[in-house]
Amino acid sequence: MRTLDPTMAADLFVFSEVTACGSFTGAAERMRVTQGAVSQRIARLEKRLGEPLFFRGSRGLALTSMGASLAEAVRPAMDQIAEALLKLGGPFQPRRLRISCSGSLALDWLGGLILQFQTTEPAIEIELVAEDDLPEIAKLRRESIDLAIRYDSSPPQGLMILAVLDSLIFPVCTSELQAKLARDKACSFTRLHDAHAWPKASRTAEWDAIDAVTSEFADRRHKDVYFNLSKLALQAAAQGAGVAIGRTPLVNQQILNGSLVPATSARPIVAARYYFLSLMDAAPSAALTSFVSYVCDAWPSPLQTA
Repeated sequence: MRTLDPTMAADLFVFSEVTACGSFTGAAERMRVTQGAVSQRIARLEKRLGEPLFFRGSRGLALTSMGASLAEAVRPAMDQIAEALLKLGGPFQPRRLRISCSGSLALDWLGGLILQFQTTEPAIEIELVAEDDLPEIAKLRRESIDLAIRYDSSPPQGLMILAVLDSLIFPVCTSELQAKLARDKACSFTRLHDAHAWPKASRTAEWDAIDAVTSEFADRRHKDVYFNLSKLALQAAAQGAGVAIGRTPLVNQQILNGSLVPATSARPIVAARYYFLSLMDAAPSAALTSFVSYVCDAWPSPLQTA
């Protein structure tokens, strides 16, 4: 029997979550139920429809032709219902956004901004995931990522670009080291690198970009120390270990509190940009659009510190 009733509607919601997460386990975690409960709902739906919806194999789940046809109809319908509830407001369950970004951006800027955003949009629940890998379509879909924010020298392919924000870079160090370098042009120093500044970047990419526009540091003797996060390089610079590359907005707070200063008067440059990315499966939700707009409005100018 294929008549839509409350039981089938509930099972279709579970089916929609499984297709979005790519696994029974992921759907169970997202809905905060057991994997067994998800399996039972899918089995009941398959029995009602008289056909299997998934191929179950060692490599995970794959939709059957029936499952693919049903998913094509159900997912947009669920999205429309969620959008309608969000627009209506009232005592509905919060709309959840799952956002992926680098650890440095999460710790130094975005985490605090999310708290501010939620004071204006309390109905939108946000989960922030810190990671630096390439935003692969299958991974974003499997992990139900609504928004991936990535620092890159070129736009990733196959994803919807919701916003592109410039990030300017410039050398930074303590005021004591800056004064020493200014006094002694022959003084050697240590270059502190973010060795994974963006996907496929060389370990010295940001320093190479600086050297291309100014010889102020290129002509000095130096040592090199490498980190896997910009935040770690900036922390080392704030402790007097050398000169790091500051990246807006990551370094703005440290400039404000005086723990770091620009190491040169040379003009900041753009080496890469922050891309705000989502899947092309559907138009961005109202919640996602609201969040991206809020971030864009809050994005600081190159040396804005407050």
